Amino acid sequence: MVYGADSDGLLHPEIQAAVSRRGDVLKALGVGGEPTTADIVARLRRLRETEREDGSRNASGALLLYRALAAKTVPSRAPAGDLSRDDLRRAFAQGDGLVLTDAGWKAPSACLRGTPLFGRLRAFAPHFTGGEALWHMLGVPEPGADDAIAVIRELVPPGPEVKRREPDAETQTVLLQSLQFLEGLSSSNPEALKGRPLRRLPLWTSRGWTSRRPVYAVADEAVAAVLGTALAESGSHAAVWRPGAEMEHFRGLIIRLGITVIDPDDTAPHVTGRPLPDSHATARLVTAVAHLREDLQRNDPGTARELVGTWEELAGLLVCIEPSLTCTVTLPGQATPVHFPVETAIDTGQGVMYVRSTSALARFSHAGRTLAGRFRARRREVAYAWVAAWERAEAGLSAIDITRAEDRISALNEAADAEEEQRLAAFHDEIHERHTKARARTTGGPRPGKHPADAQVRRAAHAPAHFNERHLVDPTKLRPVFTDFAIVPQNDRSRSGASGSDSFGSTGRPSLCRPSSSSAVPQQRSGVKMFTPKEQEDAALALVRAALARDSEELRDLRAQRGVGADSVDELNRFYEVKSFLGAEEDSVSLTPHEYERATTENNFFLVVVSGLQRGTGVPTTVRIILDPLRKLSARPSEAVTLTGVRGCRSLQIPFEQAD
Repeated sequence: MVYGADSDGLLHPEIQAAVSRRGDVLKALGVGGEPTTADIVARLRRLRETEREDGSRNASGALLLYRALAAKTVPSRAPAGDLSRDDLRRAFAQGDGLVLTDAGWKAPSACLRGTPLFGRLRAFAPHFTGGEALWHMLGVPEPGADDAIAVIRELVPPGPEVKRREPDAETQTVLLQSLQFLEGLSSSNPEALKGRPLRRLPLWTSRGWTSRRPVYAVADEAVAAVLGTALAESGSHAAVWRPGAEMEHFRGLIIRLGITVIDPDDTAPHVTGRPLPDSHATARLVTAVAHLREDLQRNDPGTARELVGTWEELAGLLVCIEPSLTCTVTLPGQATPVHFPVETAIDTGQGVMYVRSTSALARFSHAGRTLAGRFRARRREVAYAWVAAWERAEAGLSAIDITRAEDRISALNEAADAEEEQRLAAFHDEIHERHTKARARTTGGPRPGKHPADAQVRRAAHAPAHFNERHLVDPTKLRPVFTDFAIVPQNDRSRSGASGSDSFGSTGRPSLCRPSSSSAVPQQRSGVKMFTPKEQEDAALALVRAALARDSEELRDLRAQRGVGADSVDELNRFYEVKSFLGAEEDSVSLTPHEYERATTENNFFLVVVSGLQRGTGVPTTVRIILDPLRKLSARPSEAVTLTGVRGCRSLQIPFEQAD
């Protein structure tokens, strides 16, 4: 028998039940229990021919056959009477093809696989569980960026009048899914969008379909609508984008499309006279904000943490009534400000929420959307949550202050970051003041600090003359660049990847390489160092003293004292551990057990990284000072403790230049 949806070619169920346990009888009668690949292909061809003859399409029967084919393991070399993978590909590609789509029978190369995003504009192979592997094996391609771009262009109707008409539901659906597909590529495979003409892609806007820019994007749908109307009334050719979904779902695509985002802070409320404060509405707003916070903390804590600013600032808004409320925005590329009416607006500088009437405070599209604009993400959900919060406030219910453990941790970290930033700023000011006083005392005298004695040593006796010589910079001929003192902000990646595991992986043992079959003789490529490791350390310490504007008495050398865990200490009992690099600064440094112990137990411990110590490399000489390095950097224990993230941590960076 063969597998199919009709009775033709199938064994009668009573006969099958009677002899199902006698496989030898069925085999002798020429009855097969499972269809072969050749049987399924033959059945598909019959379905195609039937459709040609009488126009009847059996999509469900074809789907059963595709499922049966997907469940089979098709060999590369098939047994007699069956089909191999190559045979199957050829069979599906012959003639009109054997893939039944909504657009008819297609060859694998003439349709796409996956979710049918593009509606009737593109043919897709039937989508079912297990079908992906089958269509991939048959050579059905996946949709790409060019497909989505072409589909969007095809959605645009001809003629200027038709372009301004609202698209029908099917067009809006295909447009939305095409944009979402491109957004997915922008995050998962941005290379797929490179070189694509997205800045000229037609967009559905407040002025209809347009390929022109500027086009502006506004998260609040109500504001987007009135802004689009105001632009049209002003005679501007600019338009407001209408993507069909929340703007936050297209964050990765907006810039690629050449769209300009208008944030809530870009607009300013415009009031006439002196708006009247409403104490009753203000008190209810305080209660509603408390209910909103409780709701999000209980049910959506991630969204609660998307708030820009603090809950106290949100609850502290004063509600004022302004019946003729408008907003003003100066759009990039527009000569004059644009005024448009709004129902609600927030002046964050004044701490005021303006409303046309108190009824707007209970509306999703008014106060809900306006307050949701204070959140970085999930604004639609926040706006709906606000309506529920206002209802609870009107009902006289009391809110509970829910503070989650992660919020307490975040608050502690923020407080520590703020204190650390103050310390770093104070340290920056202290160094700057010392340099200012030093310049006032001397005009061209010797720089503070003890420079290394004879840092440029004689040629080593064993160094052949033809090797390049490598020399240290001379600290006495360098000076800090005061105008370029910079506090480098923290890059979160410098803290990522922190792990308590050792540097050799989970086994605790280093991975070994297979030895080469040929000899590997070491070669001298980098030239001969004309200095000793101690002289390199001396040069680094001299530069640190110059950067800190301290001499050898104010910044004492501790390197000869074992077990201290630091290279130097200043007159205020602050410890400095110096790491130096001849060339560019590396992102990881190692601490010995004593240095790590000093860093963990001493509040005033500074990690100082000096780079560009070798002369003639083209790398600028720089001193980087890191306060509290164990908190800022990722620690990875090995034989010593390796700290990573040096280049991206908050620190004081002091470049040097050649002295006159």
